[in-house]
Amino acid sequence: MKRKKIIPLLLALSLSSSVFSFGPTWGEPANESWNSVLTGEDGEEAESSVTSGSNMVFTHYSTLEERASDSNLPGGEEFEDSFAFEKLNKKEEFYHYFDEKLDPIPVSINLDNDKYYEVKDGRAYYLELSGNANSNPILAKLAKAIREEIDPSLDDDDKALGGLLPSDGVMAGGSPFAIRFKKFESGEKLAYLVWQGFDEVTGKPKKYLIPLKGTNSETFNFIVSGNVNQFNLPKNKEICDHNMGEIIRFLKENYPEIKEIHFTDRNIRSEGEGRERQYYYSVEYTDESGNTKQARVNVGSLQSLGEIPEELVNFLSKNLSFPFDEGRFENNPSFTEEELAEKNTLTEAEIKEIKGKFSRIINNALTGVLSVEVDPEIARNVDERMVDFTHGETLDYGIQFTVKTEKNGDVKVTLPITYRTALNVSSVFPLENANLENLQLSQDKNYVYKNRGTGNSGQSLKDYLKSSLKEGEKLGAPVLQNKTLPLGAYLVKYNKEILYPVYKDGEFVRNLRLNLNDAMSEETGYHNYIFAKNMHYDGDKTEDGYPVILITAEDKKDIEKVLRTELGESLDSVTFPNGDKVSRTPYGSHFVETTLHFTDGSSKELPVYLTGNLDPLPSFGEQPLYKLDSARICGGEVIRPEDPKTPENPVNPSNPVNPVNPGNGNGNGNGGGNSGGGSRTPIVEESQTPAVLSASREAVSSNGEILGEERPTPTVLGVERKGRGFVKTEDRSNPFSFTLFGISVIGLAFWALQEKKKRT
Repeated sequence: MKRKKIIPLLLALSLSSSVFSFGPTWGEPANESWNSVLTGEDGEEAESSVTSGSNMVFTHYSTLEERASDSNLPGGEEFEDSFAFEKLNKKEEFYHYFDEKLDPIPVSINLDNDKYYEVKDGRAYYLELSGNANSNPILAKLAKAIREEIDPSLDDDDKALGGLLPSDGVMAGGSPFAIRFKKFESGEKLAYLVWQGFDEVTGKPKKYLIPLKGTNSETFNFIVSGNVNQFNLPKNKEICDHNMGEIIRFLKENYPEIKEIHFTDRNIRSEGEGRERQYYYSVEYTDESGNTKQARVNVGSLQSLGEIPEELVNFLSKNLSFPFDEGRFENNPSFTEEELAEKNTLTEAEIKEIKGKFSRIINNALTGVLSVEVDPEIARNVDERMVDFTHGETLDYGIQFTVKTEKNGDVKVTLPITYRTALNVSSVFPLENANLENLQLSQDKNYVYKNRGTGNSGQSLKDYLKSSLKEGEKLGAPVLQNKTLPLGAYLVKYNKEILYPVYKDGEFVRNLRLNLNDAMSEETGYHNYIFAKNMHYDGDKTEDGYPVILITAEDKKDIEKVLRTELGESLDSVTFPNGDKVSRTPYGSHFVETTLHFTDGSSKELPVYLTGNLDPLPSFGEQPLYKLDSARICGGEVIRPEDPKTPENPVNPSNPVNPVNPGNGNGNGNGGGNSGGGSRTPIVEESQTPAVLSASREAVSSNGEILGEERPTPTVLGVERKGRGFVKTEDRSNPFSFTLFGISVIGLAFWALQEKKKRT
């Protein structure tokens, strides 16, 4: 029975996750040029000013005359009256039409734009609201008002919002909820929504007028898509120069009316509580006419952490890890309950350090996480659902948390621990036990490869590990073993581990553990996707039903550059048997066939997986999004073959160029703003290292990992690593999200059909 309940949950979760990747709930993705479109009767584009509504999908003109003709349905006299109010221009007649009127509801957007109140050729302007009460503060306020003032019997937000009259009048499964605008003959303006209910006694339709009160100042929006832990908007201090510059650059790219803009207060402000809370910054801008105006920038995120606990697990496991020494916890059946309880209970010091890892997440206004409590009792046999599995997690033991969120209250989650490791490494080729004594370690300590006796620049892996031993300790013969992976977990980065036993005076002391990924060249493995910036379609050519994709000579040089980092200086050259042609796996991944030639005369075939900018993201509206870089896509990490010594956007420069009013950036290029990339470097607070593999650097641990792990602080997502010749960023051509979306829709429908058959 439990499995039956899990199936629709996972299908629905995967469906929502895939939708978020190309069609978010709050503030839909902008088209690349952020051109506002007014849809007329014939579907052609009409002239429009840019809307600055925070949670709007479309800005349209609805045709008033069509309302009457479309509603002339057989026996549809009741329906015919549904939109009669739109043609009433006298204030008294308009208000008299409605059965009841609510007090104006304050919302965090400006509703005084003259464009909203124009009627052109019988077409009235309206704004559609997207999302739900958890993702959209405006809908949260509306749901609360409807339940409190109209119908207290409505026990959830969906039922409350379901009565809102959408733009086209279709009540069930139709268009999103619409804000309407009315300018009366007296010149007075009204922004409003309509809620359609029924009289409890007569059963006749009953209409409620819900007026809205907008902000006095202009509003612009900075809505973040992606892993929000990368972009810190601190609640307790001023925004850093870098992040402020990113916001300003984004606004200038996406709001044409802004010519110059600066922050008047670098501290974030907020209004409302809980789901209704809106964070914002106060700014001043100069418009095209040279007028200076006060405004506010509403900031928010597409993530609604906690609404679905599994999504919160995925976010936290992606950004935090909890390493412990092997043997710290015990599951020995010979132990008494008291002994097990003592062994599997966290100490106060451990709890303090674990909670410290959350400080960055809690202080970031974008996450919606307010606090965290840690249960001292360790959980055994952790549920694997939605765990990210990129830190070498083990499901043997987990830490139980109660996470207090702004929008969803307390959410209980369990996150798996990791066993402390000496290194986390990858190998281009699969390893055998016979290879272990002859492995080299790359300069950046991310890769291991065979020592071919040709003077590699990397050091011996064994010598590196020996340097960490204590006096009198010696390394034994290493052992390679497969990791015990949860059934069905397909996003696991490390498929194997290497154990180096440590002895002292002939007695076993401990194991030095290395997490290993040696499946990165396999079709179903966890890949390194090299970003081929010039990857492109060969016109309209197709082959086997798929478009022909090519790379350039520059891409080939970049590929060789990355391979030299992964394989050392013994790599002599790289050739491409298929020339410039890119191949495709049955799973939709792109790769090129290569032949690697080594200085010892040997050669090997290797598929090299690629990603790039093949297709623009689809447009689902007009709300611009700031898309954060990501180091990972489904089943792999993205490698950009750039030199970190001279990055395009240095992290937190001490003297940023024009931090208050930076230039317009790359527009349609690979950079920030609405182009889909944001900065190629991680976006962090001035004094902090990006916290992706470990917690906030404000935690008590000085090396970025908890519980005394002695290894260098991991730096990720493009921050320079000593000796590393490239940085990471996101994939914007990965087809997995679209495939997952289609599979999820079909799967959920099939499950529902089968359940229906069982009940009949």
